[in-house]
Amino acid sequence: KAGHDMWPGVYGSGSSRKNLMASCDQSLRRTGLDYFDVFYSHRYDSSTPIEETMQALIDIVHQGKALYVGISKYPADKQQEAYDYLNRAHVPCLLSQYRCSLFDLKAKKDNFQIAAAGGSGIICFSPLAQGLLTGKYSNGIPTDSRAAKASGFLQVSQVTEERVFAAKKLDEIAKNRGQSLAQMALAWVLNDDRVTSVILGTSSVKQLESNIEAIENMNFSSEELIFIDEIDVLLPVHVERDLGCAEGFVLPDHVLNVACLHPEFASEIDVELDVGTENLGVAFLIVLVALCCIEVNQSLQLHAVLHSEFHSVCHLSLGR
Repeated sequence: KAGHDMWPGVYGSGSSRKNLMASCDQSLRRTGLDYFDVFYSHRYDSSTPIEETMQALIDIVHQGKALYVGISKYPADKQQEAYDYLNRAHVPCLLSQYRCSLFDLKAKKDNFQIAAAGGSGIICFSPLAQGLLTGKYSNGIPTDSRAAKASGFLQVSQVTEERVFAAKKLDEIAKNRGQSLAQMALAWVLNDDRVTSVILGTSSVKQLESNIEAIENMNFSSEELIFIDEIDVLLPVHVERDLGCAEGFVLPDHVLNVACLHPEFASEIDVELDVGTENLGVAFLIVLVALCCIEVNQSLQLHAVLHSEFHSVCHLSLGR
């Protein structure tokens, strides 16, 4: 896959032809493979014409460097444009990768049907919400957990009372089904006929074997689905907007994933910036847009930071 930061310089990230071609060649050399089964455009890049990105994927297939192509995290309108361009070249999009879990329904609502209509399989990442849907955080934050680390995609501030409460309620449903919370969370994602598979990480063979057991019960009763929907109402509402470019400043487009808590629990906004650390200040602009979208008018206080060298996250508290 290609699209995120791989090396310093202008073409070290993004979805230009140069980046995709170079990334593919470098990955083949590192892995020692002759070709990949699937090569992904890992993100939509508004500074690169989508025709250029898709043509690069097509040429990678024609050059024998990949058998199939896929896309990841493309917004719905660009997702359809990508499918259309690839289909005209008779190199259809085999797989589309999106984040989806019991705590994140956005792709399920916005992207799944487009993928199904376009003949693309769907691969879901973060089906366990970075561990929030495993029960690991029910009694605090373990010292060896993701949230306890100084950097990463799950911060302490994201392990909120609301999410822990929701996880505990979901765990009650899981136990009645004879499953662990993680197994039910995986079964719920896989229960959608449009989903091909899920991507998950494991720390042990035992954990992997337990996760695989999720497929033994992937059916949900109407009552279970109603209970799950009622719990989901209490969780963050995700707002996504492509802010485009302001005069004199180019805003990287894969910029944002804004999560605003349900008004009943309005205490925090999470703004995830998939950009270099030098653009951390852009968070304020994104938050203002998010506030307008959800019609909330409250004061903001910045209190957080970096995920890693290339990924930034801001957690902003809402004044009441």
